[in-house]
Amino acid sequence: MRSIFVTLISIGLVAAGSGLSAEVPGGARLKDIAALQGPAATSVVGYGLVVGLNKTGDRKQTIFSAQTLASMLERFGVAVSPNAMKVENIAAVVVTAEIGPYIQNGGRIDVVASSIGDARSLQGGTLLPTPLRGPDGAVIALAQGALSIGGFGAGGGGNSVAVNHLTVGRVPRGATVQAFHSASLAGMETVNLALYEPDFASASRVVEKLLEHGNYPGIATHDEAILGHVRKFVQRNGIGPERFEFQMLYGVRRDLQEQLVQSGCRMRVYIPFGTQWYPYLMRRLAERPANIAFILGNIVKESVPGL
Repeated sequence: MRSIFVTLISIGLVAAGSGLSAEVPGGARLKDIAALQGPAATSVVGYGLVVGLNKTGDRKQTIFSAQTLASMLERFGVAVSPNAMKVENIAAVVVTAEIGPYIQNGGRIDVVASSIGDARSLQGGTLLPTPLRGPDGAVIALAQGALSIGGFGAGGGGNSVAVNHLTVGRVPRGATVQAFHSASLAGMETVNLALYEPDFASASRVVEKLLEHGNYPGIATHDEAILGHVRKFVQRNGIGPERFEFQMLYGVRRDLQEQLVQSGCRMRVYIPFGTQWYPYLMRRLAERPANIAFILGNIVKESVPGL
């Protein structure tokens, strides 16, 4: 049986088996409220041109946009010197995106195009086909399409107004993945999921569904309300302690850990170690700043008996 452990303290879970397709609060699918943890997403980047601008593109001093256009025209058999070109309806952009670890070739992803010249606006522009390269320099995806700008600009008679940022645009589903080696879940005994919004109701219902569908969830949380809810649920439904486990960090709420063990529950204690402990700690704090107060509060409790 596949194990699914559910980390509820700041993010997600880890759990098992057939319950992954179960519905949770409001009829939502588990995939809609939680992300699959494991291999990281791959960042890709490319350099391209946006065309079709209404005289809001790069101007004369941005020489590389004119050079890029001249090189492109030369490939089509049109020889034009960059110095002889004066166009204001193009803009050089850097295109960025993230490719999830489980996406398949042929899948489509959103891309963001950001001006790197002196263009005033990308409004109304179209991104020309742009290869997107991974960290190793290999082309992974191809992006193109009409830009969607999260603002607008207008002017006349020497006056102008702009709302939001006009030199960054998005192309929804604008890139096609072409040569990506996606990760596989085949043979994995443990699947890790992270809740997008780890509130009490969603966390509790996810655990309930996993238990109802015969999974072995590991509930990783220090929240007494969630712990109490899970214990009441398993008692009410006759679920034995061999069907689930609680997980906590070493040195955090040791009194609660001992109480759970004494009551017959399984307890797994995690001990962060190794050379990467500091980056791990900083990442956890950045993910959820409230963890700072939580850790400090537990240090005080451990240091002052009786609190």
